[in-house]
Amino acid sequence: MPVRESFSHSSAIKRLHVIGPPSWVVEEFRHGLERGSGGRNHPGRDDSWHISAHDGLSPVIDLTDGDGLWSSPGSLIALGDWRRRAGLPRPRVKAPPADVMARLPYSLTRHHIVVAHARDILSGQAFTGSPSPSWTFPDDLEQRPWSRVASGRVGGFRAARRTATDLRTALSESPGESLIEISENVEGLVEEWCAIVDPADAAVLACCGTCVHRRAGGADIITVFDGARFEASHRAAVMATASTIGATLRAILRPPPSQTPIGTSLRGSQGSGVDTATSPPPVSLLLAFRGGSPEPVVLEIDPVWCTTPYPFGPKGMNAFADAIRRCRVDASSSAEPFEWIPDPWMTREFARRYRGFPTPVGETHA
Repeated sequence: MPVRESFSHSSAIKRLHVIGPPSWVVEEFRHGLERGSGGRNHPGRDDSWHISAHDGLSPVIDLTDGDGLWSSPGSLIALGDWRRRAGLPRPRVKAPPADVMARLPYSLTRHHIVVAHARDILSGQAFTGSPSPSWTFPDDLEQRPWSRVASGRVGGFRAARRTATDLRTALSESPGESLIEISENVEGLVEEWCAIVDPADAAVLACCGTCVHRRAGGADIITVFDGARFEASHRAAVMATASTIGATLRAILRPPPSQTPIGTSLRGSQGSGVDTATSPPPVSLLLAFRGGSPEPVVLEIDPVWCTTPYPFGPKGMNAFADAIRRCRVDASSSAEPFEWIPDPWMTREFARRYRGFPTPVGETHA
C-alpha cells in the first residue's frame, strides 16, 4: 500500500487562500503547517506556506495561478460569479465527478447508492425506468434512505433521511438538472475517519479519525477536536481501504485520450512514473466503522479543497495543503476532464452573494 505524505520540491514559498467562515479553519491550517515546518514557516524552504485568510464576506481579488484555494462550494460559486462580472478569471478547481459514489462497486461502499437528476426522481424514472407517479424506493434502498445534493448542499435540502413522499416534497422546487444522491442508511456506526488519497498512484496522503459515536448508530458524537479517542487498529484498515479506493477511482474514472488536456505530460513525483495529468485529482474520503466490523464503509467522496482540516499531523497537513493546491486549474487551461461544475441548485442559491460589491474598476459586467 503506497503512502506518500509530501509532493512539492520547489524552493518557492507556497500560498494557500482560506476563505471563511468558519474562522477556526484558517487557524487549523496555520497550526498544522507551522508544526510541519519546525514551528515556523521559512520563506524559500520547500515546506513553507503563506496562508491568506479571507472572511468570506467579500470577494477575493488577489488569486493567481498556482495558489491553493480552500473554500466552501457556495463561496466558490459566489466568487466565480463576481470575478466573471468583474472581467477577472474565475477560480477553477478539480473535483471527483458528482456521481462518483454510484460508480464504486458495492464491495467498497457496502451500501446501495443511486445518483439521478431531480426530474427523473420526481417522475419515478430513476427507479422504475419509466414515469411512475406513485413510485417508491427500491427494496435495496429501504424506505427511508439518505438524500442530498450530490456535489454539495443547499439550505432547503440538507443531507437527511427522507421517505419517498418527503423527497418528492423537498425536490418540488429544485432544478430538474440537479444531481441528487440517494443512499441506503448504514446502521450501527461507531467511528468515522477522513483519508486524503491520490488516485494517480493510490497513495494515502493523510488520515485521521474525525468522530466517535457515543452509542452505535446514534447522533450523539465526540469529535477529534473535542478529544475523541479512536480504536488503534482502525488506522491500518482505513489506510488499506483508502488505497484500494484510490486505485479503483483511477481505473474507472481515467478519461479517454480524446479528453486528455493537450500538452500535459506531468509525471508523478518522487520518480513514481505515474501520469498525473490524466488521473483523477486527490480526493477526500469519509469512511466509517460499524460496531463489530473490522472493515470500513465509504460514506462520501469529496473534493479536498472543501474538506475540514483535521489534525492530520505535520507531514499529513503539508500533504493535504499541497493536494488542495494541485487541484487548482490554470485560468489559461482549455480542457480539464475533472473540472468541478457547480450544481444548478447551488448556483441558484449562492451565485448572487457578492452582487452588491463593486468590481475593481467600479463597473458591473453582465
